[in-house]
Amino acid sequence: MARQTEIDLYYLDKTDLNLNLNVLYAWQCKNTTAILPAQRGLGRTIIGIFSPIKQDLKATIFEGAVNADCIIAVIDQFAQQVKRKTPILHNRATIHTAKKSWGNPIV
Repeated sequence: MARQTEIDLYYLDKTDLNLNLNVLYAWQCKNTTAILPAQRGLGRTIIGIFSPIKQDLKATIFEGAVNADCIIAVIDQFAQQVKRKTPILHNRATIHTAKKSWGNPIV
């Protein structure tokens, strides 16, 4: 059961998925070449907003790379269901700290 708090704390992050492997090294037998199959294609980016206390995850999948407009869209969609103070913590990735996303963020 979730603890009673004055706020609902959430974390925001993104990750990229791609079928085209970028492997820097691989194990292989001496005097042989390791061949790793790759599939070309458009990657996916997942932006997630997660609450560890509520065990609640809101995830949005985008085709290809994302920009600040995508972050804004995810937060706007999430904000429609917020019922009380809900801070969102995020890392300092460039896409997350764009003035377009947060206005003038408090550092």
